[in-house]
Amino acid sequence: MSEKKDPLKDRISTLIAEWGGTWSFILWFLSLSSIYMLINIFSYKKFDPYPFQFLNLALGFIASLQAPFIMMVQNRREKIESEKQQKDLDLDLSTNILVKAIFKEMRRKKNE
Repeated sequence: MSEKKDPLKDRISTLIAEWGGTWSFILWFLSLSSIYMLINIFSYKKFDPYPFQFLNLALGFIASLQAPFIMMVQNRREKIESEKQQKDLDLDLSTNILVKAIFKEMRRKKNE
């Protein structure tokens, strides 16, 4: 399956899952979370005071969405791999039949 033939939802889930598993995402997320906490700690009017309940809610929300995206990509890759294995098996079987036919023909010509 090529990327162009995949539905938009599959391409989006792949992009999210692949980006969510990179160091750039981890560093970006740690930086953003740290900035958020520092602003809340040192600002005069705290919009999410310690223990950062809104930040915890956002983290839980991100984690609850990221897991299904990863599972969708894994299921899609399993399907693609299964299709590839089936094609390989079909090719192996047809090659085996062809090789047997060639050997049979060679034996027939040798016996003539």
